[in-house]
Amino acid sequence: RAASLGGISQKLEYKTQLSMTNRLVLINPAYTSQTCSECHYCAKENRKSQADFQCEQCGMSMNADVNAAINILQRGYEHLLGVDDAQRVITEQDTRPANRGKSASARTRKTPT
Repeated sequence: RAASLGGISQKLEYKTQLSMTNRLVLINPAYTSQTCSECHYCAKENRKSQADFQCEQCGMSMNADVNAAINILQRGYEHLLGVDDAQRVITEQDTRPANRGKSASARTRKTPT
Protein backbone atom coordinates (compact mmCIF):
# COMPACT_ATOMS: atom_id res chain seq x y z
CA ARG A 1 0.00 0.00 0.00
CA ALA A 2 2.81 2.38 0.77
CA ALA A 3 4.40 2.06 -2.68
CA SER A 4 3.39 4.76 -5.13
CA LEU A 5 2.67 3.95 -8.76
CA GLY A 6 5.85 5.78 -9.70
CA GLY A 7 7.86 3.54 -7.37
CA ILE A 8 6.31 0.43 -8.86
CA SER A 9 7.11 1.69 -12.36
CA GLN A 10 10.74 2.34 -11.38
CA LYS A 11 11.10 -1.14 -9.89
CA LEU A 12 9.60 -2.77 -12.98
CA GLU A 13 11.93 -0.76 -15.21
CA TYR A 14 14.93 -1.82 -13.11
CA LYS A 15 13.97 -5.51 -13.31
CA THR A 16 13.36 -5.20 -17.05
CA GLN A 17 16.82 -3.72 -17.56
CA LEU A 18 18.35 -6.61 -15.60
CA SER A 19 16.83 -9.12 -18.01
CA MET A 20 18.57 -7.48 -21.01
CA THR A 21 16.00 -9.05 -23.37
CA ASN A 22 12.67 -7.50 -22.37
CA ARG A 23 11.16 -4.06 -22.51
CA LEU A 24 8.60 -2.36 -20.33
CA VAL A 25 5.41 -1.14 -22.02
CA LEU A 26 3.36 1.32 -19.97
CA ILE A 27 -0.32 1.38 -20.93
CA ASN A 28 -2.66 4.28 -20.25
CA PRO A 29 -5.66 2.63 -18.56
CA ALA A 30 -8.07 5.52 -19.29
CA TYR A 31 -11.59 4.29 -20.11
CA THR A 32 -10.61 0.61 -20.17
CA SER A 33 -13.23 -0.13 -17.51
CA GLN A 34 -15.95 1.56 -19.59
CA THR A 35 -14.99 0.07 -22.98
CA CYS A 36 -16.38 -3.26 -24.15
CA SER A 37 -13.58 -5.73 -24.87
CA GLU A 38 -15.76 -7.39 -27.54
CA CYS A 39 -17.24 -4.57 -29.65
CA HIS A 40 -15.12 -1.65 -28.28
CA TYR A 41 -18.17 0.48 -27.49
CA CYS A 42 -17.27 2.97 -24.74
CA ALA A 43 -19.89 4.43 -22.41
CA LYS A 44 -20.12 5.27 -18.73
CA GLU A 45 -23.37 3.27 -18.61
CA ASN A 46 -21.48 0.04 -19.41
CA ARG A 47 -20.33 -0.10 -15.77
CA LYS A 48 -23.40 -1.34 -13.91
CA SER A 49 -21.53 -1.40 -10.58
CA GLN A 50 -17.98 -1.53 -9.25
CA ALA A 51 -17.74 -5.23 -10.14
CA ASP A 52 -20.16 -5.65 -13.05
CA PHE A 53 -19.72 -4.72 -16.71
CA GLN A 54 -22.46 -5.05 -19.31
CA CYS A 55 -22.13 -3.48 -22.74
CA GLU A 56 -25.06 -1.28 -23.73
CA GLN A 57 -24.43 -1.99 -27.42
CA CYS A 58 -23.70 -5.73 -27.77
CA GLY A 59 -24.91 -6.99 -24.38
CA MET A 60 -21.64 -8.73 -23.41
CA SER A 61 -21.41 -9.17 -19.64
CA MET A 62 -18.43 -10.00 -17.40
CA ASN A 63 -16.49 -8.88 -14.36
CA ALA A 64 -15.49 -5.24 -14.82
CA ASP A 65 -11.85 -5.81 -13.79
CA VAL A 66 -11.46 -8.73 -16.20
CA ASN A 67 -12.93 -6.63 -19.01
CA ALA A 68 -10.52 -3.75 -18.24
CA ALA A 69 -7.56 -6.16 -18.11
CA ILE A 70 -8.46 -7.54 -21.55
CA ASN A 71 -8.60 -3.98 -22.91
CA ILE A 72 -5.20 -3.14 -21.40
CA LEU A 73 -3.70 -6.31 -22.87
CA GLN A 74 -5.16 -5.43 -26.28
CA ARG A 75 -3.64 -1.92 -26.10
CA GLY A 76 -0.27 -3.49 -25.32
CA TYR A 77 -0.53 -5.82 -28.33
CA GLU A 78 -1.54 -2.94 -30.59
CA HIS A 79 1.44 -0.94 -29.38
CA LEU A 80 3.87 -3.78 -30.03
CA LEU A 81 2.42 -4.26 -33.52
CA GLY A 82 2.65 -0.53 -34.19
CA VAL A 83 -1.06 0.02 -34.80
CA ASP A 84 -1.84 2.24 -31.81
CA ASP A 85 -1.62 5.98 -31.29
CA ALA A 86 1.53 5.91 -29.13
CA GLN A 87 3.66 8.97 -29.71
CA ARG A 88 7.17 7.53 -29.73
CA VAL A 89 9.57 5.30 -27.88
CA ILE A 90 10.71 6.71 -24.54
CA THR A 91 14.38 6.33 -23.81
CA GLU A 92 16.29 6.49 -20.57
CA GLN A 93 17.13 10.15 -21.29
CA ASP A 94 13.46 11.13 -20.90
CA THR A 95 12.59 12.46 -17.48
CA ARG A 96 8.80 12.59 -17.70
CA PRO A 97 6.99 10.36 -15.20
CA ALA A 98 5.06 7.40 -16.62
CA ASN A 99 1.49 8.00 -17.86
CA ARG A 100 1.85 11.80 -17.81
CA GLY A 101 1.83 14.27 -20.66
CA LYS A 102 0.04 13.63 -23.93
CA SER A 103 -2.56 10.90 -23.89
CA ALA A 104 -0.81 8.10 -25.73
CA SER A 105 -2.39 4.71 -25.24
CA ALA A 106 0.97 3.05 -24.64
CA ARG A 107 4.58 3.95 -24.11
CA THR A 108 7.62 1.76 -24.41
CA ARG A 109 10.76 1.88 -22.34
CA LYS A 110 13.59 0.15 -24.14
CA THR A 111 16.37 -1.45 -22.18
CA PRO A 112 19.83 -0.04 -22.88
CA THR A 113 21.95 -2.11 -25.23
